[in-house]
Amino acid sequence: MNIDIVKELDPLFNPKSVAHIGATNNRNKWGFSTITSLINTFQGPIYPVNIHEEYIQGLKVYRKVTDITEPVDLAVFTIPAERVAQAMEDCVAKAVKSAVIISAGFAETGPEGKKLQDEVLRIAQKGNIRFIGPNCMGYWSASSNLGAFMMPLLVRDGPLAFVSQGGNVGAAVVVAGYERGVGFHRYVSCGCAADIAIEDYIEYFGKDPEVKVILTYIEGLSDGIRFMEVVKQVTPKKPVIVLKPGKTEAAAKAIKSHSGAMAGSDEIYDAAFKRMGATRVENPEEMLDVAIGFLTQPLP
Repeated sequence: MNIDIVKELDPLFNPKSVAHIGATNNRNKWGFSTITSLINTFQGPIYPVNIHEEYIQGLKVYRKVTDITEPVDLAVFTIPAERVAQAMEDCVAKAVKSAVIISAGFAETGPEGKKLQDEVLRIAQKGNIRFIGPNCMGYWSASSNLGAFMMPLLVRDGPLAFVSQGGNVGAAVVVAGYERGVGFHRYVSCGCAADIAIEDYIEYFGKDPEVKVILTYIEGLSDGIRFMEVVKQVTPKKPVIVLKPGKTEAAAKAIKSHSGAMAGSDEIYDAAFKRMGATRVENPEEMLDVAIGFLTQPLP
């Protein structure tokens, strides 16, 4: 796949406007905490989309994305899985450039969910919409001061970039970084990674001059060969720190039900990380310690 990754992902990390499909005034739904997270961070126009509300936190609400008269760069989804495909069709019609699907109920649930996920991917590709997720906890981009999080997170700008297949692990590292005074220029909870793969994010971070150290939490890879090629190209210029669970059978089983990823043989992963020059760590605390070490010491 010969694509210009910077050109492909820039609309996602530098949007000028955001539509939130599934924003709500109901405090018991993710659509409430997500719109709150957007309002607390993003300075550009935010367009809530919901068929039942007129105003959400002072913002005018639209019934569909296609009802918004201004251009929309990013769509954030927090609606039930079965409604995502139709809403993605609307995004294609509206010429939305990028999306983040926080909604769960896709490949991580089994064959039916995978079918639904493939359909959403097919529609998005028709409109050249690159998207994060589904089944993720959102993302942060310091260049546009945008936190599209399932729940508001404490995060500051800084020299780290992090892509995590596990939302809880990702959030814990980001918040621990905030408490220790270390910031993230980019943070992505990638979930099922139906469209943008982990290695795509690493390639993009590798080309971002603001990013000095790249962190990744991996549960399983769909294209191990490409992952190796990308990391091999990035590591001579920037350290790549990898946290990969799944050493035990129980952990491997838990991973499959969580992100729909196959854990794979731990020995193979271990040898591969060494070969590509990545630094493997055992837990989130060590990940942050090693990242701070790389930032404060001359690179080996």
